[in-house]
Amino acid sequence: MCFRPSTTIKPIKCPVCSSVNSSIAKKCAKCKADLVAFKTEATDADEVEDNIVSKQ
Repeated sequence: MCFRPSTTIKPIKCPVCSSVNSSIAKKCAKCKADLVAFKTEATDADEVEDNIVSKQ
């Protein structure tokens, strides 16, 4: 049997050109925009959303 880790790797949508990038990308493959700052903001927003959902 093959077991996969429980974490899901989400692709990152570039905030500049809306191109979908790998979750480990540091720059957008299409427009070269910096994705590192955007990933940090998205992670913080995901944590807040998870907390709200878990409290319901």
